[in-house]
Amino acid sequence: MRETTDPAAMTTVMAELEETMICESGIEEHQIWGIGLVLPTLHADTYEVEMNMLEWDLWRGFNVSEKLVTLLDLPA
Repeated sequence: MRETTDPAAMTTVMAELEETMICESGIEEHQIWGIGLVLPTLHADTYEVEMNMLEWDLWRGFNVSEKLVTLLDLPA
């Protein structure tokens, strides 16, 4: 099981997995428009239900999309 409380480390793992999927898919990089990203909400003020775990406090304010764009050089 991977440590998921550190957003910077976990985002690096996510990028590595994405690179593996791209490589194994046989799709040429110039054919990829970008990557999709779905995360549980961390903003109770925006949604009716807040998914909350103690470890998620480190994820608040961390821009996962921006980090993935930097690591993968693809829009997210």
